[in-house]
Amino acid sequence: MRFRLLITVLVSLSALCFGQQIPALDGQSSTLTLLSVVSSRQQKNFHFEAQLRSELKVKDQILLPQGTVFEGHLEPEPARRRLRQGSLALIFDQMIFPNGQIYPVNAVVTSVELKSLSVDSEGVIRPNRSKKRLAIQLGTTALIAKLADDVSEIASASVTRNSARYFGIAGAAAFLLLQRGSDVKMPAGTPVDVLFQREPQPGAGMIPSHPTTR
Repeated sequence: MRFRLLITVLVSLSALCFGQQIPALDGQSSTLTLLSVVSSRQQKNFHFEAQLRSELKVKDQILLPQGTVFEGHLEPEPARRRLRQGSLALIFDQMIFPNGQIYPVNAVVTSVELKSLSVDSEGVIRPNRSKKRLAIQLGTTALIAKLADDVSEIASASVTRNSARYFGIAGAAAFLLLQRGSDVKMPAGTPVDVLFQREPQPGAGMIPSHPTTR
């Protein structure tokens, strides 16, 4: 933590030495467009890119020019069994101006323009629970239990009948518990709303020692 703080201070001092100021973005919000396909099934630290849709201005001052590219990495959590949903965090590391200048950036996702996804207070993206999918799963579970009950009615011995019912209930419960939750999937071109922050976002990667050009 101290090392990262030292690097941040060095970035600020270096920017002043080069006559370039890091844009004061704290508290500002904007919309980015994903340039990469991202998913909670991808590997941790997978690189992604997004681009500023329109310039960010405050009182006629341009803080971020249109076309600014944002680079970062993923913190994914794939869906598990027992209906556990996947999740995905976009960690922004740096932004690249159209003229090639590179600056560190701290931003957190506030919303995603996809009805199938939602964002919590910490910027973690999760899939919305689909009522249709849940209805299908519950319907299939009920069907398994009903078939087992029908088998028990055909059985002649009471012991066999009760055993069939127990197996049916166990099978239905196992089917429901073994269902995998939904994963987060966002195609390229997905609009993502972000809030810029002063403090580093948890998990942010190493930043350049000073603004550079490509």
